[in-house]
Amino acid sequence: MTAQTPTAKPASLPGAASQLIKGKTYDFKSLFESDAVASYSYSFQVKKYPGDAAAISRALTALSAGHITGTITAAESATLSVGLWQIIVTGTDGTESQDHVQRVQVKEAWV
Repeated sequence: MTAQTPTAKPASLPGAASQLIKGKTYDFKSLFESDAVASYSYSFQVKKYPGDAAAISRALTALSAGHITGTITAAESATLSVGLWQIIVTGTDGTESQDHVQRVQVKEAWV
């Protein structure tokens, strides 16, 4: 007889993948829930796999109500290969760090 292992899901799963068209601008936003959201500094990275070097990365600016917005430019999106990618938005205040992961499906543009 074999023992069964639990199949619990992680506490936080990224939502369904959005579509990002190669060569087009892509806007995204992330919601950080914290009283000190304005005192955090934010950045994002775009990676295919968690251990990869970031294909795109830069700082972001906080907006009201905890929404952080960013843009992947048309030139940047053109460099991404077709497939599933992750946008990892990180907020940090120097002692604490939070990550929010969004999935995007990179697709070829219709000609």
